[in-house]
Amino acid sequence: SASGRPRAAVDKDGSLSVERGSVVERLANGEEGVEQSFHFDARPDGQGELRVHIGVSGMPYTARTEHGLHFADPVSGAGVRYGRATWVDASARRSDLETTYEEGEIVLHVPEALVEGSTYPAVLDPVIGPEIGTDNPIYHEGAFSQAAPSVASNGSDYLVVWSDSRVSASNADI
Repeated sequence: SASGRPRAAVDKDGSLSVERGSVVERLANGEEGVEQSFHFDARPDGQGELRVHIGVSGMPYTARTEHGLHFADPVSGAGVRYGRATWVDASARRSDLETTYEEGEIVLHVPEALVEGSTYPAVLDPVIGPEIGTDNPIYHEGAFSQAAPSVASNGSDYLVVWSDSRVSASNADI
């Protein structure tokens, strides 16, 4: 069980790490959306199935498909897919896992036999991404252009800026 007060930090690669006791949750931007992962350096305490609960609010739950759990705005149809989770242990053994929606929470299920039979460290790894309609991910370049990127750093923090003409071709934002 993850206990104690969570501690968050931005990593050098721009990802966010949240220490939750013996578990580290990591959020990073990826090609398919936000890659959420839970890192277990050692076998979790306790017995039985490992269940990770993630509270959900905002968009209503709409469906479960082979690709994951789906949440959508009833007016626009824009939504989010919480993809299937994968358990990857230190020997690179990958196992697809059941993901369910229960009483306002996403629940990731790691069977007891998998928890007991894994070599550690291990990672529980779902992907969260935008979609319009069920199982229709949004892959879209912005209209007009984004140009002139610039990055500044003090060694631990980063500032990224660019010229953004997505709203109007004649009036760029920074």
